[in-house]
Amino acid sequence: MGHIVIYKGQSQYDVLRVFTDQLGEAFKSLGREVYNVDLLANNARQQLQEAFSQPCEFVLAFNAMGIDLQISGKSLYDALSIPFIAVLVDDPIYHRERLEQPVENLMIACVDRSHINFINSYYGSQRTCFFLPHGGCTVAGSNSISDEQPRPSRIDVLFGGSYQDPDSVRNIWASQNTSLTKLLDDIVDYILSRDFISLAVAAENVLASKSIYLSNELSNKLVSLLPLVDKYIRSYRRCECLRVLAGSGLRIDIYGSNWENARIKANNLIIHQPVGFLEMLGLMQQAKIVLNIGPNFPYGGHERVFSSMLNGAVTLTDINQFYLEEFNDGEDIVLYSWTKLRELPQKIYGLLDNQDKMEAIRLAGKRKTEEKHTWHVRAEKILDTVELFKLLRNIKVS
Repeated sequence: MGHIVIYKGQSQYDVLRVFTDQLGEAFKSLGREVYNVDLLANNARQQLQEAFSQPCEFVLAFNAMGIDLQISGKSLYDALSIPFIAVLVDDPIYHRERLEQPVENLMIACVDRSHINFINSYYGSQRTCFFLPHGGCTVAGSNSISDEQPRPSRIDVLFGGSYQDPDSVRNIWASQNTSLTKLLDDIVDYILSRDFISLAVAAENVLASKSIYLSNELSNKLVSLLPLVDKYIRSYRRCECLRVLAGSGLRIDIYGSNWENARIKANNLIIHQPVGFLEMLGLMQQAKIVLNIGPNFPYGGHERVFSSMLNGAVTLTDINQFYLEEFNDGEDIVLYSWTKLRELPQKIYGLLDNQDKMEAIRLAGKRKTEEKHTWHVRAEKILDTVELFKLLRNIKVS
């Protein structure tokens, strides 16, 4: 058995680089040897040569970084007969070009189950996929507080995320008043009227309501526009959530860029400069509640939900099917609904006014996440799936 090669690359706030480090440590704890290749390093070529100079079990990269590496015009991973695992941390619509690379030994880990359906449809079931939510992260070497000890909390409600003006996103497609503008607006309205639904399904349903069924070519062109829809939805919901909280009087500590440009002014919204991912994990350890305004995952698990639990805070997140199945609302997590967003401030007041309940929720969430949603658990799933992939690949069919 060879070592595992993990690529490191560029990442906002170093999130994916921390993911890489903590997943690598998880593989090591399971008895595997890990070789990290930093694709941003000046000696990246030398690191690659060293990594593949000895037997390799598989290569793993978040968001398919390095999938395009080749030897003599052929995929590096096919030439060496090594599985390449592309661990997607967001919607595959953002990584279509990478996933179109001709790699036979490709395995795609999807953070949301609905993304598997999209990949099978977009690529014609020619990709091997498996479901892999994010894993929760902790601060390495931090002096964690045991569950029995009192937990100092200087932050009532913590939110991490940057501001983007949703109107500036919509203007990209709305500058020309065409039927395409109307279609994208209808898709946006369809998504915003629901608590959760995937981008691809929403687009398909809106088209079906108009009795329009696109060819594969035209459908793929529409898919190329969905990242704009996604960015609008995310920025719009982020602003709407904080606008509701702005009128509540609740103190919300916000860490992220560009909030000084937001058209939301309230003394109870305390704006801080953006911080790196490891520093954000440290802030979670000081927070009573971590507010998550998630990406558009109808059936997926986001790092911030799990990380806030592992670091001892109560997680307050928008509802989706995965969280409904994995957790118990009001017992180990607190869920809010986009279609009932006005109820969010009262949920927070109810928690802050009942310290015993909040303590019970945070302890239950921490224990469940330690059991089911760490990078160690994700590493076990990856190893099992790779073994199955190799066994099936090597079967000789007459």
